[in-house]
Amino acid sequence: MTNLIIGTIGHIDHGKTSLVKALSGFDGDSTAQEKQRGMTLDISFSHLKGENKSITFVDVPGHEDLIKNMIAGAFSLDASMLVVSAVEGIKPQTVEHLQICKLLGITNILAVITKADLITDEERLDKSNEVKSFLEENNIQIIDILAVSIYDENSIKNLANILFGLNKSYKKDYKFFRYFIDRAFTIKGSGTVVTGTVLGGEVTKKDKLYICDIDKDIEIRAIQTQHSQNDSATLGTRVALNLANIDVSTLQRGQQIIKKGYMRGFKSIDVEIELLDNNMVLHDNIYQFFIGSSRCNVKVLELELNKKTNKRYATISSTSSIFAMYGDRFVLRNGSSTIGGGKVLNPIADPMKKAQKLELLELLSEKKYLESFMFLSKIHKKGFGLISSVQRFGLSHDESIEMLSDEQELFVDKTALVVYEYKIVDYLENIILNIYKKNPYALISAHLIHDRFKWASVYLADFVLNNMVAKNFLVFENGLYMQKDIKIENISNFIENKIYQTLHEAYLTPEAPYNIYDMLDLDRKNGDKAFKNLTHNQKIKRLAHNYFITTENLIKAKELMKNIIKQDGYIDIHNFKTHLNVSRKYLISLLDYLDTLPDIKKLDNQRFLVK
Repeated sequence: MTNLIIGTIGHIDHGKTSLVKALSGFDGDSTAQEKQRGMTLDISFSHLKGENKSITFVDVPGHEDLIKNMIAGAFSLDASMLVVSAVEGIKPQTVEHLQICKLLGITNILAVITKADLITDEERLDKSNEVKSFLEENNIQIIDILAVSIYDENSIKNLANILFGLNKSYKKDYKFFRYFIDRAFTIKGSGTVVTGTVLGGEVTKKDKLYICDIDKDIEIRAIQTQHSQNDSATLGTRVALNLANIDVSTLQRGQQIIKKGYMRGFKSIDVEIELLDNNMVLHDNIYQFFIGSSRCNVKVLELELNKKTNKRYATISSTSSIFAMYGDRFVLRNGSSTIGGGKVLNPIADPMKKAQKLELLELLSEKKYLESFMFLSKIHKKGFGLISSVQRFGLSHDESIEMLSDEQELFVDKTALVVYEYKIVDYLENIILNIYKKNPYALISAHLIHDRFKWASVYLADFVLNNMVAKNFLVFENGLYMQKDIKIENISNFIENKIYQTLHEAYLTPEAPYNIYDMLDLDRKNGDKAFKNLTHNQKIKRLAHNYFITTENLIKAKELMKNIIKQDGYIDIHNFKTHLNVSRKYLISLLDYLDTLPDIKKLDNQRFLVK
C-alpha cells in the first residue's frame, strides 16, 4: 500500500487541525496544553486509509513562535495542504509557511479554503481568485484550489478523493536506513519510543542501528506504522520505533538514526543558499540552521563576498557535528524571521583552497558527478574513498563504480572502494624502485606495500607490481616480487637466514618483528612464517611479546646472569642493569626467563643459585 505524507500548513486558527479531524476522525491536538489553548504547539499526526493508498497527515503549528516545529514537520512531506480561512484570507504565517515549503523543495501544494460555510458563493469565488493571484505573484504552483466546510460532508469527501489522487513525490532510496527523530517518549510496558519518517532504506525488527549524534548503538525492538505492529518499514513511511538499550532522557528531536558506517559528521559543510532578500549580507554572521527535524546555530562564511544574488555558495560552521547528505534541504532563520534556505552540496569537509572549493561546488550544483570525482581525485592525491559516495553524491557504490569504470584518467579499486588519479601508478612505481635501490634483496608483496603505505590499496599495489614484471624490472616467485637479476635458490631459507642474522647481530636488544620486516623489506605473512619456523627449530626463543632472541645469544645471557650471582651473591633488576645497560623491558624478560631454570631460586625480587 502506498503511503502519502501530507502536511497541513497555514496561519493560526485557520482550521488546519479541525480539517484533519474531519478527514481522519483524529484530533491531532493531543496534549492538554494544546487543547486548552486551542492551537497546535508541536507536530501532530493522524491517518486516513483508502483501498490502495493511505495518508499520514502532519499537522504543523501555525503560530509564528512555533515555526521551528513547523520546519521539523515539513522536511519529509510528499505534498502540502495550504489551509486559508475564508474569513481572514492570506495572513503572515501563510506566507512564511509557503516560503519554507519552497525552500525545502515541496512543490505539490493543494490550496484549501476553510470555513466556506461562513461566506456566500460569490465571496467564496472572490476568495479563491485572491488566493490564486497571491500564489501566482509569488511564483508558487498549486495542484488545485477548493473550498470546504467541516460541516459539509460532501466537501470533505471531495477533498479526500483529491488527496487520494495525489502521487507520491519521488525520493531517491540510498539503500541505507536513515531517520530523524521528531518525538521521543516512553510507553509503559514497552519502554523508549521515537517517531519519524523513513528517509532511506528499510528497518526491520532486531536491526542493529546507530544514533550518530550521540555515538550510540541501539536495537529495534518493535515497529508500528499507522497504529499497527509491523515487521518492517520502508522509504517514505511514518513510523514509531521501540528502541532497546537506551533511555529516553538521552534522546531529543533532530537526532538521526542510521545504518552505521554510511555517514560521518563534520563541524563545517558547504552549501548553496537561496535568500529571500538578494541584498542581505550573510558573511560572518550567526543564524539558526534547520535540517530534518534538527536545528543548531551556525556561522555562515560566504565564498564570494559582496555578491548580490539570491543564490550563494557558503561554508557553514557549527560547534557540533552536522550529519548531512548531498542534496539535503535546509532553512536558515535569524531570530523570528526566515531569511532563506538551500541545499547541502558538500557534506564532507575537504581541505582545499577557496577557488578549488568554488569549482567543486559549481560542479555539484549542476550535478556533474563524473567531473566531481575527477576533481576530487586531483585534490586527494593519494586516493579518496567511494565508501562515502552515498553521503557525498547521493550515489550508491555500484552507481559510482559503473560511472567511473571507463574513465581513463582515474584508477578505481572496486574492492577497497578507492579512487585515484591515474598518475598514482607512476608515483607508486617510483616508490617501489627506491625500495629496491636501497635493498636489492627486497622481497615485496602487495600486502607489504599496503602495510607500509596505507593509502595504497592491495589492488593498486598488485597492479603496479605486475606492471613492473611486464616491464621486465621484476620477477614473481612464490607470491613475492624480486629484482630480475637477483638469484635466490630457496626463498624461505633466505628469509629465515636474514631474520636470524638480524636478531643475532642485535644480541639481547633486537627490534620487534614488524620493525625487522620493515628493515628487511619483508611482508608480514612471510616474516611471521619465518619466525614460526625458527622458533619451532629452536634457533630463536620468544621471551615476551615481540621479544625474540637467538638461542646462542640466550645462552650467553644465561651465563652472564649466573656470573653476576656468583660475583654479587644475587641478581635483581638493579645490579643487572649495572652490568648490562639496556632498557628495563629487556632486563625484566631475561630475569623472567632465569626464573624458569631449575638451579635458580627467587626470594622477593632477588635470584640466587641453588646449591
